[in-house]
Amino acid sequence: MAIKGLNLQATENFIFSGDPDKDDPNKATVFVIGTLDSILMAWLNDKLTEYTPGGEGLAKATVPIFSQSIETCRVGIRSWRNFSDVEGVPITLDLVEEFIGGKGYQVVPTSLISRIPMDVLREMATKIKKLNAVTKDEEENSVA
Repeated sequence: MAIKGLNLQATENFIFSGDPDKDDPNKATVFVIGTLDSILMAWLNDKLTEYTPGGEGLAKATVPIFSQSIETCRVGIRSWRNFSDVEGVPITLDLVEEFIGGKGYQVVPTSLISRIPMDVLREMATKIKKLNAVTKDEEENSVA
């Protein structure tokens, strides 16, 4: 089987492993996440990887994983439900357009992404990145 193109309309529900209502999708906070195209993946990896040449042939590469998690979720979240503030008031998601790599994308504004706990963002970012991975079948059937 050959490698297949990404389904850019595909979405998946994400429920944080630490959500007290994780076993009840009607009560749990559900983030709907989607596949990222290759432009977004390149932007995330390029923007958030820092390379510093060093003396005597040594170099330093830094990947700020927390910032990368935030940015991955900003571009990967499509919608959410049952996400409320500390008083139980639902937090409404209004995506905004942002141009990345010359293309317009609907992203979560920083004012809203900042309200999601960091532990949730890190776990969700890992899940979003997995949506973009080559499947095991595609990997096994590719020519090395």
